[in-house]
Amino acid sequence: MTVDSDKSHNTNNKWISTIHSILSLISYFDFVGLHKYGNHFLASKCREDLVQIRKGIEEKKLIDRPWRTQDEIVLGRIEEADIKDFIKLFDLKYQEAVANRGFKTQKVFAQKELQSRRALWGNHNLEEWFPIATQWLLFLQEVASEEHSDLNVKVEADSSEKEIIRKNLHYLTVVDPPVIDKKGRFLLGSRKKSAISVFVRVLRKRGLLSHDLNSQELVEVLNELIPGLSLGADGKTLRDPANSMVKLYNEQLLNLIAPR
Repeated sequence: MTVDSDKSHNTNNKWISTIHSILSLISYFDFVGLHKYGNHFLASKCREDLVQIRKGIEEKKLIDRPWRTQDEIVLGRIEEADIKDFIKLFDLKYQEAVANRGFKTQKVFAQKELQSRRALWGNHNLEEWFPIATQWLLFLQEVASEEHSDLNVKVEADSSEKEIIRKNLHYLTVVDPPVIDKKGRFLLGSRKKSAISVFVRVLRKRGLLSHDLNSQELVEVLNELIPGLSLGADGKTLRDPANSMVKLYNEQLLNLIAPR
């Protein structure tokens, strides 16, 4: 291998590493939009570049830069995310960390997540490429600061959302078997609480309930409206309904609850 081919090989490998880091960042932000044409569009451009760079390695040619990735990020990136999206993203990642990594407080999780993301994204200066990455790190820093023992930007459950749930609870009395009685009390055992998750999902599918309330807020509302329900504060039941409950109630509720 000549000096020039050795240089091209190293440069191309460096770009492969960078693009894999970008793909990882895109996956991390999930529903938070990074690009005006969507995260999937940007990811597809990254994958096209990987094909070209690997071809350059095989042919021992230098690919100057992955033009699709660089140009698309610069020309189409979204400069600022909605704070509500960050709140939902934080809730999702925190609950995953509680379940899988044993975290007990949002503050400690935010500290660790901030440290991890800075290290991972700093290797390729991804904060300079993606303004939303910088905004997210500032968000984590706020949650992790000494002044906050928990997430102070938590959105209160909107009274209209609560009223929508209340107005549709009667459908849970007519499904077979009923989920609540005529007085609104929960009838099923502790292993079947995810029937309520199916109810919430159908309300969202029908356009009646927004996605603005996070799992913890929904738990508070549902526990208040349905005596005897007692969903866990972490909201896991709402995120992972049992397949048996989905099969039993999803179609029934879709037939009962009309779209907005």
